[in-house]
Amino acid sequence: MTGSKYFSFEELLPKGYSDLSLIDKRLIATLDWIRKNIGLPVYVNNYAFGGTNQYRGWRPADCPVGAPFSAHKEGIAADFTVSDMTAQEVRNWLKVRQNELPYPIRLENDTHWVHLDLRNGGQKKIIYFNG
Repeated sequence: MTGSKYFSFEELLPKGYSDLSLIDKRLIATLDWIRKNIGLPVYVNNYAFGGTNQYRGWRPADCPVGAPFSAHKEGIAADFTVSDMTAQEVRNWLKVRQNELPYPIRLENDTHWVHLDLRNGGQKKIIYFNG
């Protein structure tokens, strides 16, 4: 699977990119699962809709945003928000449903957005970390 059922390439890739194979298929499947099950709009990038976010999904190696070895640059991370929910409410929602998640994930604590990545060794469905 290289496509997404719920997200366009603009929502997951920065301006100038359209190849969703840059993103790990497990991340796409996880984001699709969240969107399907949470039942609310999920926002990663919004530049195609007049917003300013373009680096919340995959980031190229020379991206000026984030850490040099960011999981975003590996195509295994996304930052997102969910309409009508705080980031903590989304993290709590995921915790309750962790056994339903298609793949093990990591979630960053104490952010006003949700950072989700796949740098999880698989011992638990969710690992929490501080950025």
